[in-house]
Amino acid sequence: MSEPGRARPRALALVLPAVYLSSAMLFASVYIARTHWIMPMDRFTYGHAPFPFRYRLLIPAIARFLHHTCRLPLEWAYGVTGTLGVFGLLLVYDRFLARYVRRDLARVLALGILYPLAWNFLGLNKMNFPFDLPGTCLFTLALLLLHDGRWALYYPVFLLATLNRETSWLLGVICLFAWWRRMPLPQLLLHVAAQAAIWIGLKRLLFVLIPGGQLYLNMEQTNWTTWSNMLTLNGSGPKDWTKLVLMFGGLWLLVPVLWRETPVFFQRALLTIPLFLAPLWIVGTIDEARVYAELIPLFATAPILWLAHRLEPADSGRSG
Repeated sequence: MSEPGRARPRALALVLPAVYLSSAMLFASVYIARTHWIMPMDRFTYGHAPFPFRYRLLIPAIARFLHHTCRLPLEWAYGVTGTLGVFGLLLVYDRFLARYVRRDLARVLALGILYPLAWNFLGLNKMNFPFDLPGTCLFTLALLLLHDGRWALYYPVFLLATLNRETSWLLGVICLFAWWRRMPLPQLLLHVAAQAAIWIGLKRLLFVLIPGGQLYLNMEQTNWTTWSNMLTLNGSGPKDWTKLVLMFGGLWLLVPVLWRETPVFFQRALLTIPLFLAPLWIVGTIDEARVYAELIPLFATAPILWLAHRLEPADSGRSG
């Protein structure tokens, strides 16, 4: 007869994947119901999306496969990719938290990632871009492999993340910051150069294969208007200030408060955020919460670990 203390983790290991999947299905369903596409779904799927979205090939390719091979309607196909994106995020984030706290506690608290995810994709977002939810999963998986230094698995995931969203370039910067003085400098620079070569080479290839096209939006003008309104409190300025505070459910405001308790890897990753924000002036709309998807695990982890350590101290063998 098994001891109660051992039975509980085993029960969690069996029950929580079902909870994860149910949560992912519910999240994806609400996301689909609350958001709208910027153009007809079939045009987006078959290579007629405006730039730069046309270069985000991974999820439309999966949707086409499900549509033609499994005979799923496109709406269902994108429902599947969105559900798998959230489900995968929960599975990956569980593993990530387990690097710092006991595994059964990590399994439960991994659901906490849904809090900032819901704010950025449901509460503050009305647009459906099918690569966003899977992109958060891929980025978090790459971040975990980068954290562990599992390079043989990291590079294929980095390639997939790059096929999905251009923002994968941030992983190379995090690599430099996170592994600085933790591995020989020539080896570190080789890793950074390899990621830069993959990113630039892939984007160059896509530019050659899919040349020209209409830009989705004049980003600079849109962002200038946003900042002007925020600074003068005209137009949408007050609304944009409210959105800024509520992004990630306000967790970003806790960064300085919890800095001392933040694991070193995440401290160094958080230091890259200004570099991530700078290009958004030209290539992104700064008032869209969805464009900050890659930052969700960075802002969520310190508060969740703070809670975990107060519920039950982490094992002494855990490290940052």
